[in-house]
Amino acid sequence: MNNYVTRDEFNNSMREFKDEMRAMRTDMNNNLNSIRTDMNNNMISLRSEMNTNINNLRIETQNSISKLPSNSDVKNMLLENNKELEREAKQNRNTIISWTIGIVGLGFTIAKGFGWI
Repeated sequence: MNNYVTRDEFNNSMREFKDEMRAMRTDMNNNLNSIRTDMNNNMISLRSEMNTNINNLRIETQNSISKLPSNSDVKNMLLENNKELEREAKQNRNTIISWTIGIVGLGFTIAKGFGWI
């Protein structure tokens, strides 16, 4: 029962160990390269998608801005609205005056009917 390892056994074990380490290092490098490549591809894809979205947003913004009314259009709309409000105010004032005259006239008629006047 020999507890010692011969030089050949030791050298063979070391060679196997080094071969396994080399294989593990190669696998690790391959995996890291694959991860790096995937990350780069994803970044390129995301950058492209972001640029597309930015361009679409820029176009939509420009279209929205071009659809806004100009200052002169807004001014004309406000003037037209003011004219319409003035017409309604005159009509309401005339209606109130007419009703007031009618009620006062009715009051005089009733007062005459009762002989108060």
